[in-house]
Amino acid sequence: MSGGRAFMVARTPSASFEGRNMNTYDLVQEDVADVFERWADRDAPYFETSRLLFEYLVMPAAEYLESPPEPLLEQTSLAYTEWLLFEYPIDGQHTPIELYARMPTGMVPESRSGRIEQVARTQRFSQFALGEKNPREGTVRVRDVNTGDELELCCPDAVTRHRWKRGLLGTRIALVNGSWISVGGVKFYDRAPDADPSLRERPTDIDCVTGSFYLDLLRETIGIDGAYFDSLNLVRLG
Repeated sequence: MSGGRAFMVARTPSASFEGRNMNTYDLVQEDVADVFERWADRDAPYFETSRLLFEYLVMPAAEYLESPPEPLLEQTSLAYTEWLLFEYPIDGQHTPIELYARMPTGMVPESRSGRIEQVARTQRFSQFALGEKNPREGTVRVRDVNTGDELELCCPDAVTRHRWKRGLLGTRIALVNGSWISVGGVKFYDRAPDADPSLRERPTDIDCVTGSFYLDLLRETIGIDGAYFDSLNLVRLG
C-alpha cells in the first residue's frame, strides 16, 4: 500500500440517494445491527475469548499506547465487532451471521432471515479498485484486485468522499437481492492506483494462523507494529 489510508465509522445517510439499491442497502444495515444485538452480551464467554484472540492476531495499537486517542479506540472496537460478526466461529463452527441465518422460522422475520442468509453465503472482505461513481444511485464501479471481478457496488460512503477517486477501497461486500452492497462498518482507502502486491505476498503470522485478508490488513494499519500505522488517517463521517 502507499499513500493515505482511512477508516470510517459512521455510514453516510442514504436519504440523499434515489437508487433502487438503496432500500436493500438500508435494510441490510438494520439486519446486521440486529445480529449484533443478539450476540452483544459482553459477559458471555465468547466475548472474552474472541477479544483476546483478536488482540493476539492484530496487536492493535490502542491496547499498547499509554493514552490512545478516542478515534483509534473507536475504530479498533468497530474493527473487532466486524470480525466477530462475519469471521469468528462463535460456536466453534459458525459465525454470528451464519447462526442468525439458521434461526428457526418465527424467531426472526422471514424477510430479514432471507437477507441475512444471502449475506452469510456471499459476504467477503477485499480491496477494490475504484471506477466511475454514480452519485444519484449511490453506486460505484469497482474491480476486486484479488479476484479480478468487476461489479457495481452500492456504497454511499465511497460515493460521497470526493477525494476517493482512482484508489483502492477496502470493504466487506455481499450480494443481496441481486445487488452488491457494502455490509461492513470498516472501510479503508488507499490512494495507490492498484494493490501493493507486497501486502499479500509477504509471509505473515496472520496468513499462517487465519488466512484472513481482513485481519492481515488490520494488523498492517492499526497494529502497533503495522507498516502503515504511522501514516494512517482516521475519518468519521456523519
